[in-house]
Parts: sequence; C-alpha cells; structure tokens
Amino acid sequence: RPRPHQLAQTFKLTMFPHRSHSDDSPSFPSAHAVTAHVLTHVFGNYYPEHFSKLDDLASDVATSRVYMGLNYPSDIDHSMFIVEMIKTDKEFNNKYHL
Repeated sequence: RPRPHQLAQTFKLTMFPHRSHSDDSPSFPSAHAVTAHVLTHVFGNYYPEHFSKLDDLASDVATSRVYMGLNYPSDIDHSMFIVEMIKTDKEFNNKYHL
C-alpha cells in the first residue's frame, strides 16, 4: 500500500515527511523497527544494565517511522510480530549465545 505521506498528498493533508531512499516504495513492516528491537534483545542480554535505555531507543526508532510518514502504526505492529518470531528462534538464540 502507499506510504502515509503519499496518501497525504492525495487527500491534501498537511504532512512534512522525511525523505528516504525507500520512500517511493510501498509501505511494509519497518526494517528499522525490527533491527532496533532485535539489537536491543541481543545487546540487552549481554549488557542487562543498559536494556531499559536500549529498549526506549528502539521504541523511539519505531515511533519515528510513523511520525515521519514512512510507516503506518500497523506496519510497526507487524514489525513487532517479526521481532517476537526472531527472539524465539532457537537458531538465532544459539548463534548469539542468548
């Protein structure tokens, strides 16, 4: 489906989107959100004292995608589903000694 900023133009809504290398492609689950949350899982296991700050940062990354008009909230929801699938994968956990 079109990205939010692309639909905003159609419906004459005011939006100040961030330009991105992928902003002309359709909207999908956010790879940025997936990466930020998976890295939080990995680094948070190695450095549990920093988990909370890493988790806050990952959430900010996901939220920023919506605010910039690049993803829908449902894209972020689907991203989190992907994160949970990765976090529960035995092979992934074994590879990173989690």
